[in-house]
Amino acid sequence: MVSDGFKRLTRRHSLVLPVCHKCHRTGPQAIHTIGHGPWNELHGIDQVAAADALFAEHGGAPR
Repeated sequence: MVSDGFKRLTRRHSLVLPVCHKCHRTGPQAIHTIGHGPWNELHGIDQVAAADALFAEHGGAPR
């Protein structure tokens, strides 16, 4: 799932971005610890664009 930054989450499989457990939940800079926006800035990742690219790369159509 990916947040749009306003605590609205999507349940669409096309927007799933795989991250390790430490980055997702348990680490000091985990998505659930610091939030999606700060995590994106910290790692220089646009989660929606990355998820779209992965989905398209593996046979899905981009949004």
